[in-house]
This record gives sequence, structure tokens and C-alpha cells, in this order.
Amino acid sequence: HTKMNIACHCLVKNEENWVGYALRSVIDYVDSIDLVDTGSEDRTLEIVKSLASPKINISQHPTSDVVEIANLRQYQLN
Repeated sequence: HTKMNIACHCLVKNEENWVGYALRSVIDYVDSIDLVDTGSEDRTLEIVKSLASPKINISQHPTSDVVEIANLRQYQLN
């Protein structure tokens, strides 16, 4: 049998009000969470890090450019 891995992809910026709820709602059902922060200036990253899960992989790519954001989404899908 081949094991299937389920990954969650999140692209966030200034989501302190929702990111904790969103990640906790899926963390038990996925093998990994790939989170890209595009320049949060609030507590988003602090909240993500407080979950202290080895499933969560955080990278930071500060940008507001819509083309670059689209490229980051495509990168996550690839």
C-alpha cells in the first residue's frame, strides 16, 4: 500500500484574528502545513509559532505584488 500525504498550503498576511483557528482546524488531519507569510505586521507569525507543531513549515516572502503572490501560490501547488 502506498501512503498518501495530505498537505495544507496557506498564504497569509496580517491574519492574527484567524490563523490560529484555521490551523488548529486542519492540523490533526494533514501531514504538513506549508505556510508562507507575505509580510505580516501583526501577531500572525507569533501565533503560528506558538502552535509549536513540527507539521508547520514557515517561510517569509514579504511582497504586495499580485504577480509575485500568484507565483508563490503556484510554487506551493507544485
